[in-house]
Amino acid sequence: AATPVVAADATIDRGQTGSVTVSMAAQGIENALGFSLSFDPALLTYVSTTAAAGAAGATLNVNDGQAAAGRVGIALARSAGQTFPAGATELVVIQFTAAAGTGTVTTPVAFGDAPIPREISDATANTVEGAYTNATVTVRDNLDWLLTIAVSNADKPDVQFGMQTGATDGYDEGTFDLDSPEAPAPGVPQGGVYFVDADDFLYRRDVRAPAEAATTWNLEVVANQLPMTLSWNPAAIPSDWHFTMHEVNAGNATIPGTLIDMATTTTREVAALTVKYYVITASPDAPCAATAEIEFAAGWNLISLPIEPCNRAVDAVLWTQGRDGEEEEAGAMRDGRRGTIYTGAVWRFVNDGVNEGHYEQVTELHALVGYWVYAPAAVTVTVTGTAPAGRESLALNKGWNLVGPAEDVGTPQNADLQGHAWWWDTAAGAYAALDPAGVGAFKAGRGYWLFAKRALNLDLGR
Repeated sequence: AATPVVAADATIDRGQTGSVTVSMAAQGIENALGFSLSFDPALLTYVSTTAAAGAAGATLNVNDGQAAAGRVGIALARSAGQTFPAGATELVVIQFTAAAGTGTVTTPVAFGDAPIPREISDATANTVEGAYTNATVTVRDNLDWLLTIAVSNADKPDVQFGMQTGATDGYDEGTFDLDSPEAPAPGVPQGGVYFVDADDFLYRRDVRAPAEAATTWNLEVVANQLPMTLSWNPAAIPSDWHFTMHEVNAGNATIPGTLIDMATTTTREVAALTVKYYVITASPDAPCAATAEIEFAAGWNLISLPIEPCNRAVDAVLWTQGRDGEEEEAGAMRDGRRGTIYTGAVWRFVNDGVNEGHYEQVTELHALVGYWVYAPAAVTVTVTGTAPAGRESLALNKGWNLVGPAEDVGTPQNADLQGHAWWWDTAAGAYAALDPAGVGAFKAGRGYWLFAKRALNLDLGR
């Protein structure tokens, strides 16, 4: 059997030094091995090679004479008659410095035969076959950044947030973070602005540890006798990242229709004598800027979401503003909670393809899934999110499925579908079947029952 030799994938920030580790799944017969690694010298600069823990006691020889051309040779040998122990063994750690610049790219670090050919030998100098797996190195934009939000008519000229190497997600006193006083008393003309963490600590500057996932900051703006304007420079937003800002209420529930892309909208106005709560999301993913309107009739509604909501919590999605821009009066909504548009629970149908399907109450809503929602009054809800992955088809399990499309398409056609596609007509209080030849009849925003004879991916024929 061949002995696997693997160069592990790695991520290195631009201008920084990182490493690629080469390991071997030893069979317990290997005494020595040699190989070369090739790389793009325009993106990676070779620094050094050191023996890893699994190479303890072995002799390491490195030929780096061609490193400037993107090639380095490595040889490891144990003493005569000795072998590497069986099992996963880390052999060497190769350090590279990533090129400065902007943009995130990937580049291979590949096994080769120059200047040292690939070869593995056993304790009697017989050749052992090897199987080699190359590494992919992600040369990433440096994640250190700081964005300043200028503020007018406030007790401070600006607030800042960002990510910095060495920072923590807590309060870094005297280094990265700055605390903030509370907002001035209402009688003072100027207002206050600050970031707030989960412990209600107030920041003028809130810097977190670098992260590759979406990260949020909560910003509170207290306008006293003067209106306030928040503004920022979109050029300070790191490339390949998306920054959004949306308004929430005091309970941190999203207010639909308030999401902005901070790269294209660069100000926020806050009227005098008001308090506003905002959530800023910094994400390396696609911007959360798609919207969809879901119409509810009074009574039971069978709906689906054509987009994946930014905030998936039920109360964040099923929320609306009252008439003339005012919130509904307390008591007009579920359990007296302001803004939510449904009564009782929200339900989905679960079919795992093995057990008999059943309903379960949900706390989150996702795209392309059907849900039962009871609305005490007719209302239209605007949902903010992103286009769902795989929206060209629907994954169905054997039996009944409760689903919905991402856009209006024709009635689904498939030999493994049995019977009609059914939707719920709230006004009639009854199910209605789709016309099999209906063009655009399979509508985004509705939930549909489909019966599949077997598990399948249903092509929606977009």
